[in-house]
Amino acid sequence: MADTPSLKSFLVEAVEKAYPDARKLAIKEILLAKFGIPIPHESEYPTVCPFSIEQILDEDFYRL
Repeated sequence: MADTPSLKSFLVEAVEKAYPDARKLAIKEILLAKFGIPIPHESEYPTVCPFSIEQILDEDFYRL
């Protein structure tokens, strides 16, 4: 992105387009999980991606 900043708008659009399918997949996957934790209701999953492009691209953002 540093070399081609114009790609940022494409990335924003790609995330917006892919997020609804990713949300559906996450909801399906958690229903299959057997972690002994409360399973969030579908309404608790944001309908719009809650992360900025900067957060998505930041490898350190995902570390616990």
